[in-house]
Amino acid sequence: MPQPEPARAAYPAKDAAGRLLHPERRRVEEALGWHKKAYEIRKKFYDSDPDHQNKTYSALLATSLTTIGVNFYKLGDYQKALDHHLEALRLREDAMQPYNEYIGISSNYIGGTLYKIATTQKKREAIRTAEKALEYLYRAKNIMEEIGNKEQLKYINHSIEQDLLLLKKLKKGKNYNHHRLK
Repeated sequence: MPQPEPARAAYPAKDAAGRLLHPERRRVEEALGWHKKAYEIRKKFYDSDPDHQNKTYSALLATSLTTIGVNFYKLGDYQKALDHHLEALRLREDAMQPYNEYIGISSNYIGGTLYKIATTQKKREAIRTAEKALEYLYRAKNIMEEIGNKEQLKYINHSIEQDLLLLKKLKKGKNYNHHRLK
């Protein structure tokens, strides 16, 4: 009698360094490839509007950049994730109202990515990065409070707590990486 296939974990399996293990990594890399293709298609539409008057093109391109950034984050390439999230935020700021939910979400992604980068840095640099993360996280919090998105606020408040904890530990004079924060 064949054995049933084991259930997949709700969260991807990771090694001690936080990197995705083989099967999950392959899935994320495949998804990244598809998101990059979607980005290229959307970029053609965006570039076809030289004055970028069509805000839909900007929003779609920002969505592609965000999903690419999320995939790089999952793969542990935090700098590439940050670069994509920053570009997505720039496009959204150009195309949307200041208190738009998507600007808040982009700010949250940037804050979370900066936090991860800070956990890998030496003390002085980590403090600067963690403080910059807080700036983005508080911006995201203000936007979500303004528009009343309580679900996103839960995640953002948790990220702020984690960042403040990191800053507190760093300012006590120690270098911390994410493996020792728990």
